[in-house]
Amino acid sequence: MLSAGRMQIDIAAPASSERRLPRWPSRLPVRFQRFQIVDGQLVLGGIQSTVARDVSAQGLFLAGVDLPVGSRVHVYLMLEAGPVEAFGEVVHDRAHQPAIGPVVDGVGVRLTIVGARDRARLDAFLDERVEIKNVAARAADARRRASERLVLR
Repeated sequence: MLSAGRMQIDIAAPASSERRLPRWPSRLPVRFQRFQIVDGQLVLGGIQSTVARDVSAQGLFLAGVDLPVGSRVHVYLMLEAGPVEAFGEVVHDRAHQPAIGPVVDGVGVRLTIVGARDRARLDAFLDERVEIKNVAARAADARRRASERLVLR
């Protein structure tokens, strides 16, 4: 965690070949803008909109986006609790195969800078996904046990 004046910045862990954090399927709206330094000047691309097909604490998959690996982006992930603003880097440009549905082209973005307030908002969203998964697993287990009791009678 770095502190730049009054803004705290959380720098995400470096990318590795193995994911350590779960990715959660989504269809969350995202606005993003590519930026780069050319001849010492900041060059901003146009603001574009898409959806994040999956989200984790370290990154997201932007559907239908075609950017070169290494591109830097400024993203606004739109959550119900409010937007999460972050900076990231495109780490792959391969198709995404969701658990259900067709293959989707796009890019994977590793989040590199996330402010403290935005990190808290993203973490709360991801924690909610874990709780939903746990409740669903408990409900499925209860249905299975009830079904077994009916078969034994």
